Amino acid sequence: MAENATVNIPKDVIDPIVRQQLSAAIAAAMGDPVKIINAIVTRALDIKVDKSGKVSSYSYDNTQPFLEALSHKLIREEAEILIREYVQDHREMIKKQIVALLSKRRNGTFAEALLVGAEKSLENFSLTIHLDRKRS
Repeated sequence: MAENATVNIPKDVIDPIVRQQLSAAIAAAMGDPVKIINAIVTRALDIKVDKSGKVSSYSYDNTQPFLEALSHKLIREEAEILIREYVQDHREMIKKQIVALLSKRRNGTFAEALLVGAEKSLENFSLTIHLDRKRS
C-alpha cells in the first residue's frame, strides 16, 4: 500500500509563485505589449468620427479621423480666443472706423445711433467661427 505524504507550505510562500506564473501565462497569451499598446493607440486616434468629434451611430456621418477632428476643434478654439483679444485691443479703432463708414453712407444722426448700438454689442462681443472642409 502506498503512503501519502503531507507537506504544509505557508500561503505567503505560495501566493507570489502563483501570481508570477499567472502573470507570465497572461503575458505570453497576449503577445508583445508594445505591439498591443501601439495597435490600441493607433485605433483610438484613427477612428472615424463626425464633424463634432464623436462617433456617430450613423456610419456615413463618421468622415474624418478623431485626431484630425480634435486638431481642427482646438485650432478653431484658439483662433476664436485670439480674435476676441484682437477685437478688444482695437475696440476704439473699430469704433472710429464704423463711424467713418456710416457717416459716408448716411447722415451723422444715423451713424451716431448705430455707433452706440455697435459699442454696446462690443461689450458683450460673441464670435463663432466654423471651418468646414468642402466635400468633393
